[in-house]
Amino acid sequence: MIGGFLSEGHKTQRILIRIGDREIGRAKFEYGVVPEPIEIKLPAQLTSEIVVDLSLPDAVSPEELNINEDARKLGVKLKSFVIRR
Repeated sequence: MIGGFLSEGHKTQRILIRIGDREIGRAKFEYGVVPEPIEIKLPAQLTSEIVVDLSLPDAVSPEELNINEDARKLGVKLKSFVIRR
């Protein structure tokens, strides 16, 4: 399960998913819209070790949105992550 850090002042959050230098998926979360699970297909030629990079170009801090004094950049909340072959 996954969802974006969204508010009235920050209505869109994108996530780019990469393995190595290859983009394998992307998603966009929107304020007021229930997030759907993200499903991606893994490239067939993977080794036994997989490093997944989640890029969050729209990450923003609650402080920047005048919500509170938390200066941490927030992007998505990730509750579960499943890899199946």
